[in-house]
Amino acid sequence: MLQSIRRDSYKRKVLSYKYRRLFKRAYRLLDISPLKDGGDCGLLCGRKCCKPMEELGIYLMPHERHALHGSEGKFRWERQKRGYFLQCDGVCDRKSRPMQ
Repeated sequence: MLQSIRRDSYKRKVLSYKYRRLFKRAYRLLDISPLKDGGDCGLLCGRKCCKPMEELGIYLMPHERHALHGSEGKFRWERQKRGYFLQCDGVCDRKSRPMQ
């Protein structure tokens, strides 16, 4: 039984690592900005996503939470029926933003 638990734990860690790598690669591919010289996207929308607002947030894609591992203090996470809902507490590092 103990071996089964260890094996399951190991499988979860491996899957987490694989998803993290997959999303990091996708982030690099999608890390382009329509703004000249990679400007500040907050200037276009009045920094809507850079303000802590209770109702404003984003749903993560399936398994995307693995890629954001280590950025727990930068966002507020909430598990909902539809998946993980993430809210920004203010300004976040562009490299650690969710895909959507």
